[in-house]
Amino acid sequence: MQPAIRSGTMCVCVKNYYNRTAAGAFITAQRDMRKVLVTSIVLKPNVTLVDIISTRMMGQYGF
Repeated sequence: MQPAIRSGTMCVCVKNYYNRTAAGAFITAQRDMRKVLVTSIVLKPNVTLVDIISTRMMGQYGF
């Protein structure tokens, strides 16, 4: 994902495998923060969320 975003001209679309008709999410190099107040609020019992901030952490020791 990082090379696509780093190019600045490409965006990555992440789709829901279980709901293929859903719009999905587009990941771009830039984001207009004036349009987004809350990115997500989720509460589900017995579910753990892992929020990866940087793809550079993937595959690194201790991550």
